[in-house]
Amino acid sequence: TARTLEALSNLSVRRGQGREALPPAQEALRISVYGTGEDSLDTALAYTSVAEAHRVMGSTERALPLYRKARFLYEKALGTEHPRVATLLSQEGLILMRDGKLSLAGQAMERALSTLRKVCPDCLLELSLAQSNLGLLRLKQKRYLEADEALSGAVALREKFSTKPGPELADALQDLAIVREKLRLFDDAARLNSRAETIRGYR
Repeated sequence: TARTLEALSNLSVRRGQGREALPPAQEALRISVYGTGEDSLDTALAYTSVAEAHRVMGSTERALPLYRKARFLYEKALGTEHPRVATLLSQEGLILMRDGKLSLAGQAMERALSTLRKVCPDCLLELSLAQSNLGLLRLKQKRYLEADEALSGAVALREKFSTKPGPELADALQDLAIVREKLRLFDDAARLNSRAETIRGYR
């Protein structure tokens, strides 16, 4: 039941519907704590789902401690260099970036990406998310060439494992288009935006 509730929550997160995502995520957390204990991997996953819902709603002050709680549980059970730990660390970096803590965000994201490349080079989804997060940070820092490299890599990875283009790919393309505009590559930006809009039209 908890896994089903988390899946429903994740669907809402993908649609950007944080308020709809939160109740099933919270119920899944309650069930996981009751059924498997406060320190279980099931509970760590449930904490992550609640954190994601708060992130999508823009409640960074609530999302960050939940991400950290989930990461602590994963580190305790799986070790500090597990791909799940790295992915959560990258998401923490995204929250720190949105709170204006760019240096701390960079440290978290770079460590996450380095860990993934080292321990799980075939984790294409996790690598694409980590590169996308780092690309957004570099964009915010106005380090446009580095942003272009990271976001281009994220798009390429997502195209490798996506059987059908979805909203995540469209988002990545639009983020890359913003960087190309900053680099004054306007034709490239227009092409990327057009492709993103086409993908959104499939939904």
